[in-house]
Amino acid sequence: MNREIITAKAKKIIREPLLYLLPLLALAWFWIIPENPLFAMFRNLLFFALLLTVFVFVLRKFKLSGETIVACVLSIPFVFMLLWYLISAYQTANMQSQGTFTGVRDGTFTDARDGKVYSWKFMPDGKKWMIANLDYAGNGGLYYNGESNPPFAGAGRLYTWEQAKTAAPAGWHLPSDAEWAALAKAAGGTGSYGEIGTAGKKLKANHTWNPYQDILTGTDDFVFSALPSGYRDVSNTWLKLGLSGVWWSSTEYSSTYAYYRSMDHNNERMYRGYDDKTYLFSIRCLQN
Repeated sequence: MNREIITAKAKKIIREPLLYLLPLLALAWFWIIPENPLFAMFRNLLFFALLLTVFVFVLRKFKLSGETIVACVLSIPFVFMLLWYLISAYQTANMQSQGTFTGVRDGTFTDARDGKVYSWKFMPDGKKWMIANLDYAGNGGLYYNGESNPPFAGAGRLYTWEQAKTAAPAGWHLPSDAEWAALAKAAGGTGSYGEIGTAGKKLKANHTWNPYQDILTGTDDFVFSALPSGYRDVSNTWLKLGLSGVWWSSTEYSSTYAYYRSMDHNNERMYRGYDDKTYLFSIRCLQN
């Protein structure tokens, strides 16, 4: 056996396992690389190219003609479109069976009390949430630091728990601790109440948050657009604008404390805690 034949066999032994291994490496990379948009685009292109290479290689193993291989390759986008349609149809049917999806995924709501317009969207828990903090002045809510305007668009006002209980417009309400937990779990949170995991990262807006090391901002996967509106504590000190967002739940912990949800610039979770009812936190409204 001459050197050329030995070399060709050696290359084949090395090449063929690699063709199957590379997509697996790309899939592993999918989980390892942070969700930076540039990395994500490059990763997805590489992953698709590797899958296409393996697909063509497998077709050649069947000794198909060049025309047949081209036709199979061109059919890939249509297969993906069909799969996407079937998955979307299943998700829609599932939400309709729960009575939480009406066929319209997003829209706007006008608060009749002051004319303010809020955008809303169905979240992964199948419920309709406002995608901005409440900005209603009628029951005593304050802008951060007592200013006459919010610090940035969507920041809304901050409320005590007693104010928050009655601040929502007709047809909407302050979410309970259980409703926050359902959203957190549906968005990627783990633990008994969704307080562990990456729900915060996926629900935070991809802007306004102060960067922290490799946690640059949120990915806003569901357009919940949580913002770091800060809060006021029991000593009337204004804190953490740009660093934290905190939202009341309607659920009491005791006569003095109530549950809340928070997201911070330096981690990816949606934290669950309870605090004094006189703190000023934000409100996100959920449709009745």
